[in-house]
Amino acid sequence: AAHRIAHDDDGIEGEDVDAAIRLLDRGMETEPLDESRYLRCAELLLGQGRRGGARAVVERASSLRAELGIVESPRLARLRTATGVG
Repeated sequence: AAHRIAHDDDGIEGEDVDAAIRLLDRGMETEPLDESRYLRCAELLLGQGRRGGARAVVERASSLRAELGIVESPRLARLRTATGVG
């Protein structure tokens, strides 16, 4: 169920968004190399107008990828632009 909530694009609202963000955040802690969790979390935060939170998540993802020498995905690059990172 947690995976479905975190990837459900058809109308997550209010407390459901907060729950999905918490699940994604825990997932980022346990599987820090799974870029999709960072991206989805940032997208949810942006969708809620929480640009600062989205920026922090994108910065975490970008920093980790840079540290490991991994090229960022086009989706991460778009989110970097959307949140004003780098």
